[in-house]
Amino acid sequence: MALFGRAPECAAIDGLLASVETGLCAHLVITGEAGIGKTAMLAYAARSAAGRMLILQARGVRAEGDVPFAALTQLLGAIPWDKADLAPPQRVALRAALAVDEAPATGLDRLATGLGVLNVLSALAAERPSLVLLDDVQWMDAESVQALVFAARRLRHDSVGFLFALRDGGEAEPVGFPRMRLPGLDATATAHLLAERGTRLRPAEAGRLAELVRGNPLALVDLADLDPERLHHLGSSAEPLPIGSVLEQAYGEQIDRLPAGTRRALLFVALIKEPDTQVLHAVLAGENLDLTRLAPAEDVRLVSVGSGVVEFRHPLISSALVQRTAPSERRSAHRAIAAALGADTSLQAREQRVWHLAAAAYGPDEDVAAALEECAVRAISVSGYASAATAYERAARLSAGRREQAGRLLSAASAAFHAGQSARAGGLLERAQRFATVEDEVRCEVQALRGRLESRRGNPLDAYSGLVEEAARLQERRPDLALVLLASAIPAAVFAGRGEEALAAARRADDLGRAVGGPYALYGQCMLGGMLALLGEPGGEQLLDVAFAQLDLDGRPPPQILPLLGDVAYAYTILERFDDAQRIHRTLTRVATERAAAGLMIWPIGEQALIDFRRGLWRAAHAGALQAEQLAMDCGLDNEIANNQHVLAWIAASRGQEAECRRYVELVRQQVAVSGARIFDLLTQCVLGHLELGLGHVEQAITELEQARELALAFGIRNMTHFQWAPELAEAYIQRGRHADARVVIDLLTGIGEQTQTAIVRATGSRCRGLLAEEFDEHFQRALDHHRLAGRPFELARTRLCFGQRLRRRKRRSLAREQLQAAWRTFSALEADCWTARAHAELEATGLRMPARAASGADLLTPQELQVALQVSEGASNREAAERLFVSVKTVEYHLSRVYRKLGVGSRADLSVALRS
Repeated sequence: MALFGRAPECAAIDGLLASVETGLCAHLVITGEAGIGKTAMLAYAARSAAGRMLILQARGVRAEGDVPFAALTQLLGAIPWDKADLAPPQRVALRAALAVDEAPATGLDRLATGLGVLNVLSALAAERPSLVLLDDVQWMDAESVQALVFAARRLRHDSVGFLFALRDGGEAEPVGFPRMRLPGLDATATAHLLAERGTRLRPAEAGRLAELVRGNPLALVDLADLDPERLHHLGSSAEPLPIGSVLEQAYGEQIDRLPAGTRRALLFVALIKEPDTQVLHAVLAGENLDLTRLAPAEDVRLVSVGSGVVEFRHPLISSALVQRTAPSERRSAHRAIAAALGADTSLQAREQRVWHLAAAAYGPDEDVAAALEECAVRAISVSGYASAATAYERAARLSAGRREQAGRLLSAASAAFHAGQSARAGGLLERAQRFATVEDEVRCEVQALRGRLESRRGNPLDAYSGLVEEAARLQERRPDLALVLLASAIPAAVFAGRGEEALAAARRADDLGRAVGGPYALYGQCMLGGMLALLGEPGGEQLLDVAFAQLDLDGRPPPQILPLLGDVAYAYTILERFDDAQRIHRTLTRVATERAAAGLMIWPIGEQALIDFRRGLWRAAHAGALQAEQLAMDCGLDNEIANNQHVLAWIAASRGQEAECRRYVELVRQQVAVSGARIFDLLTQCVLGHLELGLGHVEQAITELEQARELALAFGIRNMTHFQWAPELAEAYIQRGRHADARVVIDLLTGIGEQTQTAIVRATGSRCRGLLAEEFDEHFQRALDHHRLAGRPFELARTRLCFGQRLRRRKRRSLAREQLQAAWRTFSALEADCWTARAHAELEATGLRMPARAASGADLLTPQELQVALQVSEGASNREAAERLFVSVKTVEYHLSRVYRKLGVGSRADLSVALRS
């Protein structure tokens, strides 16, 4: 079939196919209005790839948009994917998603199936280049789209091409891929198209039609046979009608002229799962109809009938048909389809039957509601949260009692929350609240979820207030439920910047936990210990150590204990107990790898990046934070995205990369505006102050850091490790000669250091005193002693730089060079270019000539190559590295070969040495 006026678009597809044949993964998102030619472009791609590539196709079906993994089943149903060499968690996930097996009792991670899809496509591409064609993505189920996008983003060096076609404005549009919007045809292409179709229109009428439909090819073809007077009527409004409206009206008029039996048969075609011809035949037989009744519709080109398969020529025809059918007739059709599905005992047929029964219901029907709830439970077991939310919501509408309705609305809200549909979750919670009684446990769960939701996207202070009030109401009668509420209230208060309120809630949680006993005592203890650590108050470390002793890090922790592990690891990171935090991260990483759990992997990777940054492993930190940021984006965890972006901003600030730092700060602040997570305001102020100080912009640094100080005081946060504004501000004050202001900050810093006995706080406090004191040697020596315990090489180098500067100004050049050279080597190795330049200038002032910066092997690697190199250097096989990094084995092999070539090594044994050299 000829494509008129699409030469640039065809060239873009040709380029994608050429890239795939060279061994690369390529993507293209094709968008446009209904009828603009998206399907035709996919057909062109299929024709061009025929004989050259394996072609996999799926098309979104409106009726299946709430069936988890329906589109993925279409895509993989025709290939022997189960023969691929998949790790057990991936195989289990994929078989459960495609309804081959039931999901395990523990459930599946939201994106576990994506990793299975990734490796199936990688295995196929190893044998033959592959092309994945996805049409009408706007109607595909969210779970299939998420899994396919997850795979597409990570198949970087596999011969797989992806073409996504969807209508303009579709919420499912994949982000981050090249996008091509199809315009209407120009006058020349319009004339060619109408001529090929043998139009009867005169040139003026053809021009009028082209103007009316804005060059839409489908509309040009389907409206060309209309009476000229009808064309004038269609275009008589003040503004052009949407193409969908024009076509649906035209199709509707054609449908109205069909015989009643034909319309009834067409309705069944529209409502039945597209490929299921067996059910269609059964339904038609039950109504004393057969496929011959469709002949009038085929004659006017509304459908095509071939080998028993019936297809609408365009989805708009199906839409027009359903919209023009009376509700009672639609319900009758759904009941007939449900009856026909009754003989099929397969899982898919049972679920389809339930949805048809729900569509046929007139009022409450507890049996159907319970069956829908079963569908939702299964969807959740394969991480189909968006589909589960729809099933629960529909079940709530059919529930006979208020308690059942409230419970199902709560479940719908929880599923929507986990699907990343925050606004939808909020609306469902409001409805659930109206049906929950004062005594009902559902009320507690509604409040807890509202608190988590508001902390993420709305007003965390209001969330905190509501949660604390509800906890107070329940603490006498149900202390266990009160503890659950406080567990949501504490992070809400922290996000809102209310440290004192968060600490008060943590103390209450600890008291309640001790009163209830069992695992609740452990939870309360960890909440209080973590809050004391976060706020810089004494006593938290001892509480956490008691809890830490009870955690089984070598076994298989149950799912409910995993958040507790993450909380303890985070607290230990704040306390600079890096080894203990890393032990927990290794456990979380192992569990996440075993379960192919992308969501669970975000925390250990992201927090490990923070540890690596503080320990001076900046390249590893940068690579890890980028990976965690991408995983958080895939999982829709907005605050986790911001958390990792704040780490990337710290790294950029320390390196003096001003534009990069400010870009990340702006992204974090955009999330603050959405979620109300004010704690990130404090963190970004600390980052900006550090950036300005490193760049030598002392006045700007003071401005930023004074704002950080005000926020820290307002938030009740005395922690000087995670929120490092005090040593920066003291140094900036000293550089400006504001010694009295500096002493106030230094006194606060050293006081907290003595109170908490934190090595890095004591080290930076002594460094600042050394900058201010007339006799400074003792202060700097004390700082160096504390640094030996702190394990923060960048801060040690800063102390050496300050010490060397003071020694040089006292004409003690030999000692100054010793300190300055050590600082220069560390800054240089970390690629902290702005600090390297300062150390370099000081060394030259002593008369010593040095290169601008030393280079290391890892300087040659990209972040992706470094991620692979670090995994392999720690002993991981290629397959293990792929599982941990959520990429294909082929991608690991590609990056590893480049790493060996760049570093000049030939074996894994030499890799660790080359990375350090």
